[in-house]
Amino acid sequence: MGFFGKKAQEVSKEDCITMVENFITNIGLNPSEQRLKGDTIGWVIRRGSAITYIMIFEYENFTSIRIYSPILYLPEENILPFYRKCLETNFNLVNCAICVYEDKVALVVERPIGGLDPEELQGMINYLSSVADDLDNKLGDEFGAKILSERTE
Repeated sequence: MGFFGKKAQEVSKEDCITMVENFITNIGLNPSEQRLKGDTIGWVIRRGSAITYIMIFEYENFTSIRIYSPILYLPEENILPFYRKCLETNFNLVNCAICVYEDKVALVVERPIGGLDPEELQGMINYLSSVADDLDNKLGDEFGAKILSERTE
């Protein structure tokens, strides 16, 4: 049961794949050319200098969609001020967060696919990729961190 007594619309993994591939087609790309290699169900797109991954994960009790954009390598100096800036920036982000994975800084949003519709998916991808394209340059310039602009699959 969802908010206000309404049940979230059922969305299958196949429905989600169709939504993602329609989004990719609508931005002028071929979904099959954007597919990730290997076992992960996913695609990669570029917005400006930022690369964005769209992945579907099947867990034991639910399926989720993760949108992930690695933007920088951690800076070699001033790491504490860098982390503070990231945490302060997180406070103002909507529906995504800055995270660190290994030596990379990224933006990420993940949610269960139940109730997902094409408009929400488009909004999630557009917002995250826009913020990633903006933050990679700002944080990179401010802290001397190397921008991550190559595919990392």
